[in-house]
Amino acid sequence: MKTVSKLQYACSSMIITILAVCTFAHYYKLEWLEIMGAIFLIGLSMHLGYQFDRTRHYELESEKQTARMSALVSSLNSGILALDENRTIIHVNKEFCRMFHLNENGEQLQGTNGHELFQKNAPLFTDPDLFLQTIRTLYTAHNTSLNQEVLLINGEIYEFDYLPIYVGQHDSGHLWHYRNVTEAKEKERLLIESNMILQNLSSMDGLTGIANRRSFDSRIADEWKRSLRQNGEPLSLIMLDIDHFKLYNDTYGHQEGDNCLKKIAAAIQACCIRPGDLAARYGGEEFSVILPATSAAGAISVAERIKTAIDRMQIPHANSLNSPHVTVSMGIGTVIPSEAGTVTTLIEHADQALYQAKSQGRNRMIFYQEISKSCTFKKDTAFRL
Repeated sequence: MKTVSKLQYACSSMIITILAVCTFAHYYKLEWLEIMGAIFLIGLSMHLGYQFDRTRHYELESEKQTARMSALVSSLNSGILALDENRTIIHVNKEFCRMFHLNENGEQLQGTNGHELFQKNAPLFTDPDLFLQTIRTLYTAHNTSLNQEVLLINGEIYEFDYLPIYVGQHDSGHLWHYRNVTEAKEKERLLIESNMILQNLSSMDGLTGIANRRSFDSRIADEWKRSLRQNGEPLSLIMLDIDHFKLYNDTYGHQEGDNCLKKIAAAIQACCIRPGDLAARYGGEEFSVILPATSAAGAISVAERIKTAIDRMQIPHANSLNSPHVTVSMGIGTVIPSEAGTVTTLIEHADQALYQAKSQGRNRMIFYQEISKSCTFKKDTAFRL
């Protein structure tokens, strides 16, 4: 409207001047000047009418555009606060007022002190002093934008973006954009928990609750690589099989068979004292124990602990060919990983030792020894269980 007012003033002055000239010409009977003045006045009137229309059209379009932008900002689900270079509020939308529980509306807040509004909002945050210090820092940190999450005392989480407003090189104000991300963060947390549960399910045996074959394969490969990096650190493996388990199922039923597997798994797991040890269900009634950085003597010691734990449970097995209680056979292998070997070598050693223990009557453990590339099972490495 200011542009129209200035234009109206200038045009009025020009028209008055032309009318004065025409009056002068008429008085002194200067017809040519009077005609020229009339023509000029008509042309000027037409031109000014066009200019008035165009200027007013631009102003109306500008007003419409401003109204549209204001309506758009007001309808956002994010809180918007804009301050000028003097920290005076020039715009605040409805969502900002709602998020910060303000009694005033946006129009009432326009023209008020923006920093006083921040001070009023500070107690809503868990760390009001840090909140205000951040705001003060942003006032003076030229050309610095910021994205940050803040926690409110009611447990909600707000994420805000700060952008300095510049016109050319001139500091023209500050813009804050707040979003309530509480629900999104909760969904993110639940998704992480769900992924962890799925990961555990994919790596754990559904019946016994210990590691499954997939987890075993992954871990033993990792431990082999780690031992290689440690330059000569031994890696041991125990393979364990429940003796005459088919007879147990035939005698007591599959439900009791499952209970037996659970008890044996729990006993093995309890004997894996170190964090790096892994007890796993290898398949069916067969179990395995990975023992990183463990010598042959250490592996035999762990096997003896497992034997003692299973003996103490005294799980009845009336039709066993070895004992009135459940027994196990174990094969133990220990290697020092090398670039020339593979993890399959260790598994084969322990598996062959287990096969030998079962062939010799079960209810025992045997340690694998490699002599001249042949598998020899010495008497002094066979232990009765």
